[in-house]
Amino acid sequence: AVLAAAAAATSLLRVVTGYHTWAQILVGGVLGSAAGGGWLALGGWLRGRLPARLLAVAVWSAYAGGSALFIGVKMARWVGGDLDEGRMEEEGTPGSARDD
Repeated sequence: AVLAAAAAATSLLRVVTGYHTWAQILVGGVLGSAAGGGWLALGGWLRGRLPARLLAVAVWSAYAGGSALFIGVKMARWVGGDLDEGRMEEEGTPGSARDD
């Protein structure tokens, strides 16, 4: 019940602040629930076929590897200045690609 209330409050805030529409919230909720159910079913299926320790190592390795990749890419873009340049192009500030 607490998680459902938190999800509802977050959804409401996303619409109120203009980040999403109600249609986007609904589609995201349906897709997120389907993905969660799929992962739950896959985990149950694998749990009956592989040792628990192997599954734990595989899941945590995938999580750590994906996190390291994501952080590495974002940090490289941040350190290289690509994030600020992209923001300037979107806003149409002087010197951006839109002014050429």
